[in-house]
Amino acid sequence: MKLDRELRLALEEIIDNHLKDPKASEASYSMILEAEGISSNFETIFAYIAGFIFGCAYTYYSAKCRRIITADEIIALSEWMKRRAIEIREAFAFTRKAS
Repeated sequence: MKLDRELRLALEEIIDNHLKDPKASEASYSMILEAEGISSNFETIFAYIAGFIFGCAYTYYSAKCRRIITADEIIALSEWMKRRAIEIREAFAFTRKAS
């Protein structure tokens, strides 16, 4: 099953915005996590971003479609996140090397 087109485009925009300035994105997530006493390594930051993305998807299906997200849609969302994770990892790794 594919993700709803409107949802996928919205999620693409979120990730693209993170990739426009990965250093600022990483810094803001680090600040949020460290304020809660959580280590801000890449895996933790990525998990935070993934949680945000999944939250957006759940909200979308609940609000727009008036239903919960299906198991097939969760799988499609996970596959999409795996593909985009490579870009995020590379962008954030580059900012850490540049620092």
